Amino acid sequence: MSSSATGSPSDQAAPGRTPLTVRRIVTGLPPNAFSFLMATGILGTAFVTVGLAPIGIVLFVIATGGLLVLLAALVARVLTATTALAADLRDPSRAFGFWTVVAAFDVVVALGHALGIGWIAWLAVAVAVPVWAALTYGMLPALVLRAYRRPSAKDVDGSWFLWVVATQSVSIIASLLSAGIVAFSFWGVGVVLYFLLAGLLTARFLGTRRGPGTVAPTAWVVMGATAISALAAARIVQSGELPVVAPFVLGAGLVLWAFGTWCVPFLIVLGVVRYLVRREPIRYETGLWSVVFPLGMYATATLALATALGSPLLSGIGTAVLWIAALAWIAVAGIGAATGIRRLRR
Repeated sequence: MSSSATGSPSDQAAPGRTPLTVRRIVTGLPPNAFSFLMATGILGTAFVTVGLAPIGIVLFVIATGGLLVLLAALVARVLTATTALAADLRDPSRAFGFWTVVAAFDVVVALGHALGIGWIAWLAVAVAVPVWAALTYGMLPALVLRAYRRPSAKDVDGSWFLWVVATQSVSIIASLLSAGIVAFSFWGVGVVLYFLLAGLLTARFLGTRRGPGTVAPTAWVVMGATAISALAAARIVQSGELPVVAPFVLGAGLVLWAFGTWCVPFLIVLGVVRYLVRREPIRYETGLWSVVFPLGMYATATLALATALGSPLLSGIGTAVLWIAALAWIAVAGIGAATGIRRLRR
């Protein structure tokens, strides 16, 4: 999974580089910059689920502030850096990062809803759903038909599964609004997309020789996509809108959760090989949040399934993973803060 999908070159500092300015930040804004909000929002939802609402409130404030800043930066990029934006939209290794805009907005909105702000879900309908439609029916056809190079098997990596994550996030918002048919439809589309992309990813690994050092943190999104699919399934069941399909949806959600669980040891091994065996230094990149988000989503999905199934075992697993995700969030935030301070001092 190519590291090119994890962010822009601006993510990795080089000695003697030009100091950052607002214009440089806006121009070089990585397509997947919103992954920080995804990680923060889902972690807050998990804390609310286990009864630690004060932590959820703090994370909601952080996520909301970050969302406003990044939305402003994205709008500025659309208005002032159209060439760079168009290049990202045409690049198969970067374009799928734009799905984080949809997923982040929906995840932050879902956290607000969990905190009792019921009307906030309609903001996702007004903002995230149109962006999802624009990316699906605008960016993807352009990427396939008019790109300077068409996507190929070697381009497929974990970032492509952000398409699934964004689609399932819309399903979750629909469940919050008691729109059962809409929620089930988006969930079904997301599941089908997952298996299609999983097939492409498998073909890529079987058809190309890749070393462990080339596997980017976005590989974790493969697991995160199963987790959010399982969470969307649990939300459909909990909404009580479609009792006829509820057993099927819950069973499918459990299967997806089980597959995601199976992926975790494999992903850990890849990380150990990359950072401990090959001793590749850990540098801050937006892709690191693609590790935190799947962990937080896995915890939230496990807790939701525990409620739906009445399983103390799943409840315990979800709570344990929640604290692991919290430590990962602190670690990545610390690395990012240290990197930012060093950059500002140059």
